[in-house]
Amino acid sequence: MFKSLLVPALSRSSFSGALSAALSLAEQYQGHAVACQVRQPFDASLQPLPYPLEMGSISQARSLYEKSVDELTSYLRQAFEAAVKAASIKEISFEGEGIPDEPTASWIVRCGDPYELVSRFGRMNDIIVMQQCQKVSGVIESELRQRLLTEVGKPVLLVPETGMPQFPKSALIGWNGSLEATRALTAALPLLKKLEHIVLLTIGDVRETYPAASEARQYLRFHGIFAEVMTVKKSAGSVTDQLRQIAADQQTDMLVLGGYSHSRMRERVFGGVTQDVLKNTGLPAFIVH
Repeated sequence: MFKSLLVPALSRSSFSGALSAALSLAEQYQGHAVACQVRQPFDASLQPLPYPLEMGSISQARSLYEKSVDELTSYLRQAFEAAVKAASIKEISFEGEGIPDEPTASWIVRCGDPYELVSRFGRMNDIIVMQQCQKVSGVIESELRQRLLTEVGKPVLLVPETGMPQFPKSALIGWNGSLEATRALTAALPLLKKLEHIVLLTIGDVRETYPAASEARQYLRFHGIFAEVMTVKKSAGSVTDQLRQIAADQQTDMLVLGGYSHSRMRERVFGGVTQDVLKNTGLPAFIVH
């Protein structure tokens, strides 16, 4: 069950899509979505300053920085309120006592290091919802996506820039028998139980020492989940393009994948598609490291 969902509120461009997906999940599981904005303290070494430095330049930079952060907070807060209202979900205090037996949402703001704070909150939630981003969205946001995948140990749902208009009805599971794929399959059980059509896809061969897709299908069957097994040869193009095409052919509207191995430089992902999924696949992607 996904009862607690974290949505990092990082930027104007990446917040709304992730929030709408989190609210959809909260509705499905009678859960609680918390949107968390981290206000990073002013650091003069990271700000563009006039050269040569003049009296008051740092003070001016601080003032401009704080104004921009205030404007961002106001924008994100208003977006949160509008989305919660549109979804007919009750907003409650994050620090309040008890959680109503209905979908709820909270808005919180914290000050400090975004990596540390978002990772900290992430560990105490069932799933983290973020938006894929085709364009570079800033060093902090880009790095944070990767850190949440590798250092928090919780599932990350990456939704396209267009959001996730409705709860998925089907999923394509990338299967290569690896530890990452196994963890993703297990973590996705609450989600898979609600789907109508599931395909376990293997591209190429699975190591003899790894469980085959047929064994994964048997595992799912014991959980009351029925899946189709599909095995194809690797195409000449990228695995990501092949995966996207198969998802379209099978009319699946979500991907379930294992994420990074211990080293990002030596991906043992399902075909090494993690970086592409972080950017944009056109489909929601449920990923576990």
